[in-house]
Amino acid sequence: MTKTTLYCNIIFLCVVSLVAACARTGYPTGGETDRTPPEITKVAPENRTTNFAAKGFIVETDEYVVLKDVNNQVIISPPMKQFPQITSTGKKIKVQIKDTLLENTTYLFQFRDAIADFTEGNLLGDFSYVFSTGAVIDSLSFCGTVVDALTLDEDKKLFVFLYDSFDDSAAMRHPTYITKTDDNGHFRFQYIANKRYKIIASDDLDKSYTYNSVAERIAFTADTITPFFLSDSAKPDYGAYQLKTFVQESAVQRIVKNGFVSRGKVQIATAIPMANPTVQTDSARVFWLLNATRDTLNLWLLDKNRDSLRLVVRDTSGINDTLSLKYIRRPGKGISSGGSAFMKANFANTMPFFDTFQLTFSNPIAQITNAATAVYYKTSSDSAFATFVFDSVSRSRVWINIPVKQGEKYDITVFGGRFHDIFGTTNDTAKLKTEVTTAEKYGSIAIKFQSSDGGQYVVQLLSDAGKVVAEQIVSGNGKAHFPHLAAGTYRVRAINDLDANGKWDPGNYWQHRQPEEVRYFDKSIKVRENWDFEETFQWQQK
Repeated sequence: MTKTTLYCNIIFLCVVSLVAACARTGYPTGGETDRTPPEITKVAPENRTTNFAAKGFIVETDEYVVLKDVNNQVIISPPMKQFPQITSTGKKIKVQIKDTLLENTTYLFQFRDAIADFTEGNLLGDFSYVFSTGAVIDSLSFCGTVVDALTLDEDKKLFVFLYDSFDDSAAMRHPTYITKTDDNGHFRFQYIANKRYKIIASDDLDKSYTYNSVAERIAFTADTITPFFLSDSAKPDYGAYQLKTFVQESAVQRIVKNGFVSRGKVQIATAIPMANPTVQTDSARVFWLLNATRDTLNLWLLDKNRDSLRLVVRDTSGINDTLSLKYIRRPGKGISSGGSAFMKANFANTMPFFDTFQLTFSNPIAQITNAATAVYYKTSSDSAFATFVFDSVSRSRVWINIPVKQGEKYDITVFGGRFHDIFGTTNDTAKLKTEVTTAEKYGSIAIKFQSSDGGQYVVQLLSDAGKVVAEQIVSGNGKAHFPHLAAGTYRVRAINDLDANGKWDPGNYWQHRQPEEVRYFDKSIKVRENWDFEETFQWQQK
């Protein structure tokens, strides 16, 4: 075989292989998901630059990146009056500073979760950029934790402010430094100057970097704080300092909420309880009631088809307001048109033996006709017409006087046409069945409370979901007893009731008053049927 022939054969084989490869069908594999976050390759000017005089800086990464929720994620300390323009193009992030920078000041840009790769959304991580307009970078830190004053749960994504002035009005001005709590309620200030500071935490709902005492949460301490040096490798001790947040109660009466809640029904809520309210309308006929806590007026328009209302609400607590309200239809909202649908019983297939039979109505009841024969009950050993007590506060609840016997089955008939609501509609006949439980179905918890000062405390029993199931007041070394508990897990907390008003009181920033202290029993209590539990809660003053 000649060399020429050999070369021709090799070329022929290569062509055949190439054609075969092209003819082969199939799909390319995607490979493993990219879970690697982008990395910083360059920053200009360099991080920790002193005598900074640039109009911004550029961050370069090793892959294409995008920005996420920049206005909320990027924290700049000290805060700037004008937020910088932050953009991303390809593998670069550009920050253009619009503000005039303060002299001899260290600035910290915390990007938090603002930078992610383009393909998989992997977050860059807690990247920070630091520079100083002076000759040195301030190097001190301060850290701690923010919790809710009542629940003691961590307060997440809350602003924390430092002020280098200590008067109360500092909260109404922009802070000297700013940071934000993480998902564990932890906060950390870095690169701050060596001074003493006033510290405040707030949710800053209007993003003004100032405290709005009407609705915003706040935490503060009477003492000033002193920053300290913490090396980059040292682990912060977040538990060494704690702030407790609350919403300050308003001392000024005002209407906080008003409007139609359904067709023909209006609610008006106030900041503090009303004393003796009056309601004056235009030509509309209304029926109104004040709720048990005296902070909400419920009004029913007797003309159910009317969709607007002009009224004047007055009260000696400080209200004299004229309101013009308009009904906006929402699906599923409207006054009941009568019949059995506008009445229901508070009991289901079973009723606790310690409870009372009751009927509730969608609308207030104006009158009851033939009351002596309105409700009839029957048991295995007894039957009779029942009497009942009308709830004068709500006008939409009736307490039925039926003897409650453990383990007994009840057939109850509510005869139609007896209960007339304010619109003149009446109930339909309803037949109800229920069985009363026995005491053996429940457990109980007794809490022996021991305090070192002998003051008044509110002991609360909480469900596993944190809802208050029951509460009792104890003085000094007393006992709180919670009977008739369904099987389940409970927690116990105590409130140091300093003003002896029987409830937890939040603090007041302007009066320098902290919220009343709350503590939780150190373990959950699992209640079982027909079991009684007793625990000792010790409260030692700090």
